[in-house]
Amino acid sequence: MDVGRRSCTENTRTQILNDSMAWSDDPNGAKVYWMNGMAGTGKTTIAFSLCKRLEAAGQLAASFFCTRTSRECSEAKRIVPTIGYQLARRWAPFRDALCGVLDRDPDVGTLHTSSQFDLLLVKPLMECKELIPGNLVIVIDALDECSDPHTVEIVLDILFRYAANLPVKFFVTSRPEPTIRNSMMLGIAECNRQHSILYLHEIEKSLVQADIELYLKDELKHMLPAHCNEIEELAEQAGNLFIYAATAVRYIQDRKAVNPRQRLKTILEVDKRSQKSMFGIDVLYSTILSAAVHDATLEPEEQACIQVVLRTSVCACEPVLISTLAALSGLDETHLAASALEPLRSVLHISEHNSFVTTLHASFPDFMFSQERSQEYFCDRTVHDQFLAARCLEIMRAQLRFNICGLESSFALDNEIPNLDDQVKAHVSPELCYTGRFWADHLTQGAATDELLNAVEDFLSYRLLFWMEVMNLTKSMIAASVAATKVHVWLRVSGNIRLRN
Repeated sequence: MDVGRRSCTENTRTQILNDSMAWSDDPNGAKVYWMNGMAGTGKTTIAFSLCKRLEAAGQLAASFFCTRTSRECSEAKRIVPTIGYQLARRWAPFRDALCGVLDRDPDVGTLHTSSQFDLLLVKPLMECKELIPGNLVIVIDALDECSDPHTVEIVLDILFRYAANLPVKFFVTSRPEPTIRNSMMLGIAECNRQHSILYLHEIEKSLVQADIELYLKDELKHMLPAHCNEIEELAEQAGNLFIYAATAVRYIQDRKAVNPRQRLKTILEVDKRSQKSMFGIDVLYSTILSAAVHDATLEPEEQACIQVVLRTSVCACEPVLISTLAALSGLDETHLAASALEPLRSVLHISEHNSFVTTLHASFPDFMFSQERSQEYFCDRTVHDQFLAARCLEIMRAQLRFNICGLESSFALDNEIPNLDDQVKAHVSPELCYTGRFWADHLTQGAATDELLNAVEDFLSYRLLFWMEVMNLTKSMIAASVAATKVHVWLRVSGNIRLRN
């Protein structure tokens, strides 16, 4: 999935990256390196750049980049199995040791995270530690973006329990969220061993701003030297937030921008007027959204279209195709959503490869879901999830039907049907795939209304089995089971005894 990651600009963040590489090579160095920093300080970009350096040096053991924009990558329970899989792909001695573990305990995938850590990582690593390099590093980025804080605590607990004796090191990044910080500090205290901690937001501001200025001058080099002073001023306004600089660059260089120099001037002027009442990144986000929504050439209907596409994008449970975004937003044509996305490219990522849409940075949904910060652009998640639940049920009402793929027999096993995957792609639309997996998430996060209850009753009465067929065809039966449980709980809380039973 393309989520728009990139490496650090050349000659920026050099001290951090050099120190991290030196730590990785030091046989006496700490086993766990925790780099934490506020949202937008560049943690993921640094981690991605470090991975590239480690890969080039033959030191990258495995990596897991957590992100809210992907359901799979936001589940902490996937971290350990993914790391085990990557280690097995990269190192034959580990693969042989892991195969031995799986032969003895083939059901390890069903076990608790702590047991998985022991069986999938600790035992194979200890068995092959003499046969693999001694300076391997496992990178885990953005732990704070995992959806299950309790599992994150478990991962950190077992990490500190075993790290000292393992033949690999761990590079971990996160925001300084209380639960993560407490687990980290407790682990360090209990281990009574040296661990490396870097507070990214506490690095001397002048050093960070120098890097941001280098980045801005590289990205906006076509505006030099005429606007050198303005770019230096923009770097100063960014403070220590690389996301501010990156978002400003996307806004200034937007492909629909007629006058990039005027856009740079707008950012500088608006920030000066508003910096006392709002955070810098909030000012920038508000400026971008104001330009997108309040364009004088837009009709009121077009402004409303941009608003609903924007809110649907930040509430979506995973990156979605533009066609799916249009369907979820209640738009009749895909091109309407595509047009609405154009002025939002500074805050949303639209993949050029496959047209998937997602947020560029976790700080943007944070902004959108805070009424105090986003003000007129506030997205009330409860209200919009209620809207999305209704849209999901409507899409399923329109598209679900018996034997959706037109299979000749219902008695044949899936693996006996030739070209089944191709038939599924041809008959099950991307929006039906999404709504089938996530309608329950939107339903349970929104408020119960009579209209929603009636739609759920209609679904359960007439389309439940058709939905189960689609979930089976798309290999999503585990998600179906989770959805059914969520809906049952939602009905119980809503007090609808008839539907609940």
